[in-house]
Amino acid sequence: MRCCYLSDLAVDKQYQGLGIGKELVKRTRAIIGDEVSLILLSAPDAMSYYPTLGFELAGNAYVVRRKH
Repeated sequence: MRCCYLSDLAVDKQYQGLGIGKELVKRTRAIIGDEVSLILLSAPDAMSYYPTLGFELAGNAYVVRRKH
């Protein structure tokens, strides 16, 4: 299984809602193709956004958090 980790997808507040994040994800998916899983960690406030782009909530992730 191959995967791509999408780190730090962020759009400035004044530009949110214009489709910029959607387009960035679309372009990423076009580059990696259908045989590569796309994975990201969501900020709490964005949890409802990613399903609108086709992401599924994964209940099998683990994290070791940074200390600083």
